[in-house]
Amino acid sequence: PLVDLERFPLDPQALALLPRRLAISHRVLPLLLDKERLIVAVDRPGRVLKLRQLDAYAQMPIVPALALKSQILVALNRQSGEGWNLDASERVNFFATTI
Repeated sequence: PLVDLERFPLDPQALALLPRRLAISHRVLPLLLDKERLIVAVDRPGRVLKLRQLDAYAQMPIVPALALKSQILVALNRQSGEGWNLDASERVNFFATTI
């Protein structure tokens, strides 16, 4: 599925399951909890294999949903809350060449 992050409300409980730095390095955005699964936004289907590394952090299976890269980066910069406060070193930059 494709999710529009400009319209989708993010679940604070989902955000709390992954450390922010880990979400940035894997370019994923926790969206919501669905029973015993964490739904995250990713920008490429190829990232699915890397998501298996995050299961241990979230302590539940992670299910990807596709979103635009630019929307994920904007959302990562906007989010705040427990463990997700921004400082200058954590700002996400958009580079067209970033894989």
